[in-house]
Amino acid sequence: MDKKFIKNFIEKSNEIYHSGEKFSWEIPKGANKYKGDFGLLPEDTNITSWQIPPASAMLLRFLVLTTKAKNILELGSSVGYSTIWLGLAAKETGGHVHGTEIFPEKAKIAKENFEKAKVDDVITLHEEKIFDVLEKWPKDKKIDFVFMDADKQNYGAYLKIMYPMLSDGAMIVVDNVGDYPEHMEEFLSMCKNIKDAATYMLEFDHGLFMFVKGGGKNLLPYLSDELPLFKANTLKVLLKNEELNSFWEHYLKRDVLLRSDVLVIPEIMSKVNDINGKKVLVLEWGPGIIAESLVSKGAIVTKVDLDSQEPSFENLKRNSQVKYINSKNLEQIEKSGEKFDVIISYMFHLYLSQDDFIKSLEVIKNSLSGDGFVIYSDTQPFRAIVKSKTERGVISLHNPFYSHYLEFTKLNAKLRANNGDSLFSAYNRYPMSFLLNLFSDEGLKIDSMVEPIPSKDDIKKYPVLFSDEDVRIPPYIIFKLVNSI
Repeated sequence: MDKKFIKNFIEKSNEIYHSGEKFSWEIPKGANKYKGDFGLLPEDTNITSWQIPPASAMLLRFLVLTTKAKNILELGSSVGYSTIWLGLAAKETGGHVHGTEIFPEKAKIAKENFEKAKVDDVITLHEEKIFDVLEKWPKDKKIDFVFMDADKQNYGAYLKIMYPMLSDGAMIVVDNVGDYPEHMEEFLSMCKNIKDAATYMLEFDHGLFMFVKGGGKNLLPYLSDELPLFKANTLKVLLKNEELNSFWEHYLKRDVLLRSDVLVIPEIMSKVNDINGKKVLVLEWGPGIIAESLVSKGAIVTKVDLDSQEPSFENLKRNSQVKYINSKNLEQIEKSGEKFDVIISYMFHLYLSQDDFIKSLEVIKNSLSGDGFVIYSDTQPFRAIVKSKTERGVISLHNPFYSHYLEFTKLNAKLRANNGDSLFSAYNRYPMSFLLNLFSDEGLKIDSMVEPIPSKDDIKKYPVLFSDEDVRIPPYIIFKLVNSI
């Protein structure tokens, strides 16, 4: 492989990556996100390329070279960025890559990208379901290397079919295990029970999990109490979108409680005592339990609804003492010059686009009275917020590797964790520092911070959501912010 080829490959791979970041398609009608159609997860609103970062792609090439793999299988090729790096490795080992992509628009672009990178001669793209590809795989052709980056819900089923097809010393690399633990349980449980596989989790790109068949003793059964990956620290997704309307009706009647009520709402309410007669702005995910509670304490409340939730609230009886506005009209508050004694953001900002996120903090700052304060509550911001074509922020689950946090109240200086000016990068890679930077930029100082953590007995008080088998909770954080000037 000559220098000219490598130079051309690197140039084309950069073009392919940057163009791939711009793709977005509407979800086809009838697609079931809960069964993993097109690799979707419940929080996705669009189909995008979902590419791995360049560092991960280059690592894949390195691992293929290390294992000297010949028969290479990729589950979920998308638009082909990771595939071309596997193809480069295949050229070096004398191997061949078999990619899979069920979404026609992606498959078309992927094949064009293979040609651009001049690795199309060592790649075969199977445009069918992964189960069908595995079923048709020749029994006499052992698989040497697998990269799994497809529908997370089916990883366990794929592994069960593939394992007998793997050669001795075959390596499987699995992406995003740290982001989607609730979809990985079956897969990780299977990995834990395989006796002849050396396993390893790399804290890279939200968790790259690897194992080598026959590579040594599996340590996972012995390390389960210490290994963060297997600690139960995130709640299963209990609600589906189509269930929301009926859920809110039960919720307002107090028949059920949101998982976060157990942790966050009591803590927020404890910070707003002596609220009678004071003006409060509430940016609240949900139908308004905080807003209603504040009204009952004599507060004058304006509640901001997220645009996406309004259809769920149309048939619900809203509190006549609360003024409700749409999040699109948030700037009207700033224009009116109205000032609030307390502003509360509860699980609200994580659903906003990046631009709306920043603008809303500006509105909060400008609408806060001189001696007022802000309560900002969110899941722990060690999580990725992805920008889609529709400008909607999408939250993915927190990274389970982080279990200990800094005392943020001691941080007076702004944090700059990345060297670039990319807002996307700031959100996706360093979200906590990004959030603290915004607070500082807007002149908001952290007065206090708390991480509410209930005991197991506390959790058992809410049998609707928690059982003895499922006592996992997501990590929440609450900031009290005041004017720094």
